[in-house]
Amino acid sequence: MIDFILNASLWILIAFLVVALWYCAALAVLLAKIHGSWWKGFIPIYNIKALVDALKLPKKWFYLSLTPYFGSVYVIAIMYRLGQLWGKHFAFTAFWLTVGAPVGFLMLAFSKKQPDFSVLDSPPPSLAMIKAKINKQK
Repeated sequence: MIDFILNASLWILIAFLVVALWYCAALAVLLAKIHGSWWKGFIPIYNIKALVDALKLPKKWFYLSLTPYFGSVYVIAIMYRLGQLWGKHFAFTAFWLTVGAPVGFLMLAFSKKQPDFSVLDSPPPSLAMIKAKINKQK
């Protein structure tokens, strides 16, 4: 029984590392597409700061995204802005760029559609708007 647990935990660790590298590689490609430094995608925590900077969002959003509970709201807002660059709707953003981030990032990274950088000139999405969109999805 102990051998089974040790072998299973090894495979789970390997799977976790593969998904983490996949996530970082996809984020690096996205950062390169939105004129960020691609190598920042491989540094944990700093990769989210690089994304916030590349999307021209308030700096405090990075720090607030690290807090428990409220962080998820800010992460959704950050990813909503990222999805807006490719013209994606809120439902796509709320799932594929948060929960399914490794797959969603690759969907954007290898999309034939080019990012629309005029979105970055508009003000960042307000949290009231994000809350209204979340409630509308229910």
